[in-house]
Amino acid sequence: MNLSDAPAGASFTVNKVSLDKEVGKRLADMGFIDGTAGAVVRESFLGGPLQVRIMGYDVLIRRFEASGIEVVPVGDWTAAHDAKRPLGGLSRKQVKAMSQEPCRTTEARKQAQEDGFAKSEENKNEK
Repeated sequence: MNLSDAPAGASFTVNKVSLDKEVGKRLADMGFIDGTAGAVVRESFLGGPLQVRIMGYDVLIRRFEASGIEVVPVGDWTAAHDAKRPLGGLSRKQVKAMSQEPCRTTEARKQAQEDGFAKSEENKNEK
């Protein structure tokens, strides 16, 4: 898997850098060497550069350069991918079902009000 495929928030370990010449050497100098851990901080809009945190500092790399860096995912990348979805990883059907359920706190509040009203009526009758 390439670094360009990683979603924002995903952690990874560098497996291999397959870029050669100056770009590969410069990335190696910045810390993209085998076994180094890193994370994608954020992605740019419309396929622009990636902000990657590696060895304690942030680096912006082009998608082309990121596609030449082979990484091993650390953790669950689907959770990071779902966090970016507009509905927080839920389908529209799930969101609709949740919105149609009555709120438990509202029901509890109504019950408490009814109980309080009944108790106040009992207090009036006792006096």
